[in-house]
Amino acid sequence: MKENIKFITYDDGNLISAVTAPEADKALATMKRFVPDAKLIDAATAIDPKLPVDAQIEKLFTLSRISAEPYGYDGKTVSVEIMWGDWKHDHLCADDLMSVVFGATKVSEDVTEEDGSDAYSAVHTYEFKEV
Repeated sequence: MKENIKFITYDDGNLISAVTAPEADKALATMKRFVPDAKLIDAATAIDPKLPVDAQIEKLFTLSRISAEPYGYDGKTVSVEIMWGDWKHDHLCADDLMSVVFGATKVSEDVTEEDGSDAYSAVHTYEFKEV
């Protein structure tokens, strides 16, 4: 997990967004217009940085309410299976979170199930620039 990452959360602790520390206060002020009870916490408070990287990723997606299972972390890449996620609220959000929180870039997305709706299942593979 990168340093100086902040989470904007709902009052119950579920994740709304992840931001870098320099933009955290401005992002929180904007979010409070829509979610008055939103809070700002350190990412390292919500996710123990001593956990293995795949466990940190799993915790991140649990907090984000994205149905996903990371596997195959090898120090450079990780695969994350997102099950029946909406293209924007789950798949696109996962890409953003992986970039902000871990500095990872998606290198592939293989659709495993689809039914013509906005939701589908896919395996995303991310490459880490830094951990």
